[in-house]
Amino acid sequence: MDANELFGAIGSAVEMKDRVYGHLLATRGNKYKKWIRGIKILKRLALWAERWLVPLGLEYFRDARERLDMLEAVYTGLRPADDITDGDAELPGNIPADMYIVRLIVFVKTGGMPRDLVERLMAHAFYTGDKLGMNMREPVLKVLRSLLFDAKRRDSSTLQICDADEMEKNYDLCDIEGVVIGCLIAARESLEEWERIAPLARAVRIGYNIEDLDAEMSKNLCNISREDVEKFNIFDPRDTHSHEVRKWKFTEAARGLILLERYRWGIRTSTLHPITRLILWLAFERPTEKSLDRILLGNFD
Repeated sequence: MDANELFGAIGSAVEMKDRVYGHLLATRGNKYKKWIRGIKILKRLALWAERWLVPLGLEYFRDARERLDMLEAVYTGLRPADDITDGDAELPGNIPADMYIVRLIVFVKTGGMPRDLVERLMAHAFYTGDKLGMNMREPVLKVLRSLLFDAKRRDSSTLQICDADEMEKNYDLCDIEGVVIGCLIAARESLEEWERIAPLARAVRIGYNIEDLDAEMSKNLCNISREDVEKFNIFDPRDTHSHEVRKWKFTEAARGLILLERYRWGIRTSTLHPITRLILWLAFERPTEKSLDRILLGNFD
């Protein structure tokens, strides 16, 4: 699928979402197959729940299909934007990644006529959210600002090794202020719950960073902080299988597992609905724990 085919703003929201899923399956099927299957199962469950459970008084599921449609439009819109940042997708006309992300930020802030698939999916998400009384623009802006940080790093002529504080702030901008807050809005949960979910979001990020380390390094993105390069005496961060980098992976995986335990401890007193907790466990907690365990065992010396 070439850039014009992927980003062409043609078709309904459903057709554009399917186009993004097709691109993900064609380019990285092993990574996204289970995730996409899970989304489709969740959509069928939302339909069933609205039809049978809402009449029984279970208000959690009211407007479930529309809320899920909104989240799906955000996800499938941001996915190509993230791929552009990472170098996994090319834009028609070879627009620089940072300029394209800036253009998206302006679109989210000001609105206007959508110009491509990403903007049309964003517009669909915002329209659906406005009907439901849910403003998704601010969470989306947080994610886009995080992507802009990565786009600038990737376009640098040299490998940029950032301070830990700068990297953590950028991760939190995307994962907590963007993803967690956006999901809490969609689930009609209290936004104050972000503090209890934050350790889970940080553990998920650690898993992603380690698993994607080779791919990210090949695209000029270094997710090992300056402090860790010095702490673990890493001579060349690009040598991702060196003894020093493997020690870093082991330590980071252990830190991620500690964050998971902190999340489990804090969630006990949470006001989150049991269904929200179940979704968090299925989609994030359980696979992240498996991933971190695997990384820990694979880098034990």
